[in-house]
Amino acid sequence: MPRTAAALDARGFVDFLRYASLGDAGDGAAPGRAALLGDGAAAGLWAELRAGGYATFAARDACPDGRPALPDADYGAALRAACCSDGDGDPPHCLWGTAAARLLLSHYEQFARAYGPGGGRPRVPTASLLVFVDADEDSLALAASLDAPLSSLLGGIEMHCTAVVLLSHRGMDRGPYARTGPGGREAGEPVLRVRLPDGGARRRLAGAAGGAPDARDVRATLQEIGLGAGGNCGARHGRSLLCGPET
Repeated sequence: MPRTAAALDARGFVDFLRYASLGDAGDGAAPGRAALLGDGAAAGLWAELRAGGYATFAARDACPDGRPALPDADYGAALRAACCSDGDGDPPHCLWGTAAARLLLSHYEQFARAYGPGGGRPRVPTASLLVFVDADEDSLALAASLDAPLSSLLGGIEMHCTAVVLLSHRGMDRGPYARTGPGGREAGEPVLRVRLPDGGARRRLAGAAGGAPDARDVRATLQEIGLGAGGNCGARHGRSLLCGPET
């Protein structure tokens, strides 16, 4: 996805090359996802954000089909229901003649506009979870089709007041890439790119890029940034990426 990679570099995302998988073997067994979001739809980080006054959005571009439930959110239920409909004969990964991934991005953009300046909604902080599962196929054609819309989305986000985390819980484990050396390494060290709002936190994050975090550490970081939950520097429940090197 060259356009997305270029957008991440241009917007100053920090690349954690040693991000560690927690042994995720698929969407039905994803301890990394559970560590980041919680074990149930009403538990974990998203529940904390909602309790903290955030308006929340959560959706994926496919029907769950045995995958873990998404966390409860204020918006996204309509798209989740649509992805589980028959789709009026649409081919896989499409709804009403449109790629499901593009619909997911469109629904998110509507949510972001509604809570942005002039959108008419109360000015409250927002948190969004977009889960793309269409790339779970061998040809990688669907992953490639995400490149242009995802890079466009990243290019339009107001980064001065937004934290963005782009991650893969188990790496690209399908298709010919998975059989290459870099593809094999990605299974144990999947993608993690993070961009925090401008200021001291962003500078501290860049200083942590050489570490080997896992999903628990990403959660601790989001708790610190989004909820002001400082002091998440212990190892048991995750160490915030803003804590600096361990001594």
